[in-house]
Amino acid sequence: MANLRRQEQSLTEKITRLFDEQGDLAQHADAADAEILHLIANHKQQQADLLTRAAAAQDEIVQVMAETATKQAHAQRQADALRAARDDLDHQRQARVDQLDALPALGERPVSPYANREAIWQLRHQRDRLVAQIEAERTKPNPYTAKIDGLRGTLLTIDYDDLNDLTHRHKHETFLHKLLTAKESFIRKTILDQNLKYLNKRLDHYVQELGLPHEVAFVADLSVDISLLGASFDFEQLSRGEMNRIILATAWAFRDVWESLNTTLNLLFVDEMLDQGTDGAGVEAALTILAHLAGDRGQSVFLVSHRDELRDRIDNVLTVRKENQFTNFV
Repeated sequence: MANLRRQEQSLTEKITRLFDEQGDLAQHADAADAEILHLIANHKQQQADLLTRAAAAQDEIVQVMAETATKQAHAQRQADALRAARDDLDHQRQARVDQLDALPALGERPVSPYANREAIWQLRHQRDRLVAQIEAERTKPNPYTAKIDGLRGTLLTIDYDDLNDLTHRHKHETFLHKLLTAKESFIRKTILDQNLKYLNKRLDHYVQELGLPHEVAFVADLSVDISLLGASFDFEQLSRGEMNRIILATAWAFRDVWESLNTTLNLLFVDEMLDQGTDGAGVEAALTILAHLAGDRGQSVFLVSHRDELRDRIDNVLTVRKENQFTNFV
């Protein structure tokens, strides 16, 4: 009894599951039927569209065939007319050939440089016109005779002696310029060797006076050697203050060389060289050198500066003021 009940319960659950599956299958079947009906409707619609297009294409084919037949008939008529015209031309050509064959022989055809008789007549009229113009010009007096005679009286005999002398002088001075400026010139090297030692001596003096720790010297090709404790420097590697010191020392050293070779210079301008990048010690050292140039060497020194602390250090002060785009001097 217990086994039968368990079997009954199992069969009952199985029947229930089968009924559920049957319901699901029925739903799927209904969905499949609906989709089949939809596909059938679409198929019928597509079939109807294809039939409509086929009918339209058939009508278009019939129309094109009719137009083609019409064009073929028209082309056939034109071809027949052209054949008739060709046959007529052939008959005319044959008649002309027969006429030419009946004419007597004319010999070789003459060769003429002119295209036709009109070209010959045109050339003849042009020749007659030019002949008349030539005769008319021959009878006229020459209007340039008086001008030619006047120009002949103004002609001058050209003398190339001055030009040759100037050319020779130019070549000579160019040669001298190359001797003095070319790096490989022995004269330039000799002049530099004679004055380079004094130049470097004065340069070293001013460098030390300005408090610059570097060693600065010119070499034989006038390039500058800047070093500090055995290390070489380019001018661009220095600070602004160091650059200013080297610029001042170089200018004053070349000034001393010039004075030793020529004559004393009594005028010196220092334009804003002490304003930027120069510290207080550098300014003091530069002022000491300028005071020496103005006092002991008797030179007129003009110091242009925007630093107000220098006003009390200078004997004579000229103040420049710019107001409303006008410059005033006090």
